[in-house]
Amino acid sequence: MNCKNRSLVRFLLLGLSFVVTNQIKAQSVTNLHYFNGINGSRPYAGALLSGNTLYGTTANGGPSGNGTVFAVNTDGSEFRTLYSFSGTEGATPYGGLVLSGDTLFGTTSQGGSWSNGIVFAINTNGSGFKVLHQFTSVPQQLGPNADGANPSGELVLAGATLYGTTPYGGANGVGTLFAVTTDGLLFTNLHSFGGFTAAVPSGGLVLSGDTLYGTTTLYGLGNKGTVFSIKTDGSGFLILHEFDQGVGSPVSYSNKDGGFPGPLTLWSNVLYGAAEWGGASSNGTIFAVNTDGSAFRTIHTFTATSGTSLANEDGALPMAKLLLSGNTLFGAAPKGGRFGGGTAFAIDLDGLVLSPLHSFTRSDGFGPNSLVLSDGTLYGTATIGGVNNYGTVFGLSLPLGAPVLAEIAMGENLILKWPTNFPGFTLQCTTNFGPSAVWTSDTPVPVTVNGQITVTNAISGTQRFFRLSQ
Repeated sequence: MNCKNRSLVRFLLLGLSFVVTNQIKAQSVTNLHYFNGINGSRPYAGALLSGNTLYGTTANGGPSGNGTVFAVNTDGSEFRTLYSFSGTEGATPYGGLVLSGDTLFGTTSQGGSWSNGIVFAINTNGSGFKVLHQFTSVPQQLGPNADGANPSGELVLAGATLYGTTPYGGANGVGTLFAVTTDGLLFTNLHSFGGFTAAVPSGGLVLSGDTLYGTTTLYGLGNKGTVFSIKTDGSGFLILHEFDQGVGSPVSYSNKDGGFPGPLTLWSNVLYGAAEWGGASSNGTIFAVNTDGSAFRTIHTFTATSGTSLANEDGALPMAKLLLSGNTLFGAAPKGGRFGGGTAFAIDLDGLVLSPLHSFTRSDGFGPNSLVLSDGTLYGTATIGGVNNYGTVFGLSLPLGAPVLAEIAMGENLILKWPTNFPGFTLQCTTNFGPSAVWTSDTPVPVTVNGQITVTNAISGTQRFFRLSQ
């Protein structure tokens, strides 16, 4: 039995008061484009999807080596470099793009007149490049500078106003939250971070009504970052969560909830995000918190890595924005996985299971970034790897139709069942979920009841993980 070809997996723990839900299994990766340096290098942000076209940025490459804006069709055809930064009008775009009509908006973390980055606009055909704002470096009346410096997070657009953050500059030198009109005529520093409450926002923002939500990577009680909210007029700044200090150094500590959080995703009144470090294995977490700051919970802790490649099953050091589709969050971790080059994963909103969709190889591209979904395919970028080791654009197909493994707790038994109209699936179990897991067929004899293949297991003994395999 080839477990690598299973089309759906579901894991359950018996003997513990913890039951997880459906797991999705991805199929093959298609490389849509290999960057070669001249047409871009090192995409650190995910791609923006509009119709059948993906738009994105590379932090390096292009004729001057200062980064590019690119477009490519979802079938990999018609790659084009829309703009190459020269340095004087911007350099090193780390953040992604937002689209309004036929205009793309983004930031660069370097370049401009003061080398502290810019906000820019460009048409989707590559014409009409415009610098909307250049971040200053000259000390002004507010302190280190008036407006911020080195933006790296994705912008959010509301009407004719773009909102964003900078990790540096502002009154205290540890970041700002700003607004700029899409014509570049009005720029406002809405908030300067600091005061030992929250500092260094680098993950961008999400908007709901008149409230912006974001994260900072420093300060809070543990100096491991915060989740915050603020009104679009700059009033009402609130810290919704402060990440736990934990123990040890910033690169090797563990804690209960995570540290150095990245961008947020909003669903109803719940914010979801990934923290790059922390958790029991120091490899990061996925968390959720209500928009009023209540009910913070860690919904997944990434597992320990091992070996020279620092491999594991689920990934490590997640920092990309999560993608919500239905009741499933899709995400990427730039490290870990079976080859140490990162993973794409899926997780349900309750966080009861994380499904590794793909472990990236050098040819796929190492270090996957945030994902977009269209017609059963996840699209994204990988920062390095590929033929030239300058990064890739890829598509990752998801299975069409797969059995759902359901569970029913009944007394001291857990009943597992799946539909009979999906032939060729076998229930397997293991006591160790990880790269070294050994899967064996579950021993109880399946029976068919009302069109469902049913297996009954006792809730006792050693914990076990279950999956359907084909």
